[in-house]
Amino acid sequence: MKQILCPQCRGITQKERIVPGETVLCAQCAHPLLKTSEHDLIADVPDCLYCSSAIQDGDVSVYCPECGAEFHHECWLENEGCSTYGCTQTGVLKSAPLKITAEMLEQAAYSADVQRRTFINGIPQPSEPNGPGCFGVLFVSFLFVFLIFGV
Repeated sequence: MKQILCPQCRGITQKERIVPGETVLCAQCAHPLLKTSEHDLIADVPDCLYCSSAIQDGDVSVYCPECGAEFHHECWLENEGCSTYGCTQTGVLKSAPLKITAEMLEQAAYSADVQRRTFINGIPQPSEPNGPGCFGVLFVSFLFVFLIFGV
């Protein structure tokens, strides 16, 4: 029994056997999971294109929506997408680099400073709306230098 993970709704569709010329749809959201042509050769025990080991019955697999390559679910996540050279799904799960602005750092330092002063040993303290204070300015300065020079 094949278990195919839907990239759209994260549901698992179980399929006894995939035959050439068949389109497999997600059981939950009807998203197309795999489309085969009549000329495709479908192995009984296919190999994962990332780790090269067999995808056994009961293993959750993912088919690349672009090229149709089959992967173990864990391999798809570890590789952050397809491992087929030239496929548009290569690295599709990679997250964009986090961009931190000086304003974000200043606000984070101010919030941390206010939160630190709000409770000391479980006792509420009056908040100070006068800005980040000495600790906040020092913290922002340190982070700014760290981000710029990598020190």
